Amino acid sequence: MAWVRTLKDREELVFCSDSRLRFGCAWDACQKIFPLPRGDCAITFAGDTKFAFPFIHAAMNAVSLHQGSRRRLVDITVVKPFLLKAINSMLSQISDFPQGETEYEEPELRLVFGGYSWLRKEFVIWKFHFNSGEREFKHAEVRDWKGLGSARKIIFLGDPEASLSAMKRAQRKGECKPNPEDDVQELAKKRFIELLAERNITDGHGLNMEPFEVLRDMLRSEISPHVGGSPQLVKIYQHLNAQPFGIRWASESRSPIAILGRALEATEKAHVPVLNPDTLDVERSNVGDADEVSEVEEAEKCS
Repeated sequence: MAWVRTLKDREELVFCSDSRLRFGCAWDACQKIFPLPRGDCAITFAGDTKFAFPFIHAAMNAVSLHQGSRRRLVDITVVKPFLLKAINSMLSQISDFPQGETEYEEPELRLVFGGYSWLRKEFVIWKFHFNSGEREFKHAEVRDWKGLGSARKIIFLGDPEASLSAMKRAQRKGECKPNPEDDVQELAKKRFIELLAERNITDGHGLNMEPFEVLRDMLRSEISPHVGGSPQLVKIYQHLNAQPFGIRWASESRSPIAILGRALEATEKAHVPVLNPDTLDVERSNVGDADEVSEVEEAEKCS
């Protein structure tokens, strides 16, 4: 998930994800949100890691190697097409196909890239999706979600995804069509809308941490084999900095704090603010950089 959180006097962009990857089994300790080196943006994904991780690492390297981008001399609206071009260029270099095949398989992958645009003076979110006709990734900007109040910019991604395009893709490849009842993306949307209705804020303005609450509850209820592990959370601020958060998540053998999906060992130090998933309060870890963490705590209290 990615959404713009509206506070009293400012906004912030929040990325949130589960921590499960699947490859015949479930691996619940994997990072799925990646702040980019320039600090004002991040990227996340849903789908095939065979394509996702090379793309994401290429994006991180592209930002690091380009001095203007690394120093934020160019806006993320300029970085976005640059990243998209790099991804499509990588696809063109796939070769040595299996016998009888002449092209790579269609990537079952979608990515979300977003951050703060100092040119537009707002948070911007894009979805990167594969266009099977043109055999390349395209982008679509995420707009306000109409019908759910105002200034509510949010995107959900999930696997398996039973959209019309996914149905057509399965038919094209002769595969079983995804069951809409197993579509975690639609399940999350439904729960999100229900939560707003329960709180009578369907006609309100902006969002707080409601999407995180939806994911938290989906994880605890083990609603799907495709969703698991601890929540992971990264915020992008208007002062052009990204901040990963620790999540206080139950663990019998390790520290109760998980950062970007991985539960810390008992001897590890957490140099990040820690979110209590039930109260949604930001608390100071008992270890770490007290000055840096307290600055984030004070900012959170103001919300």
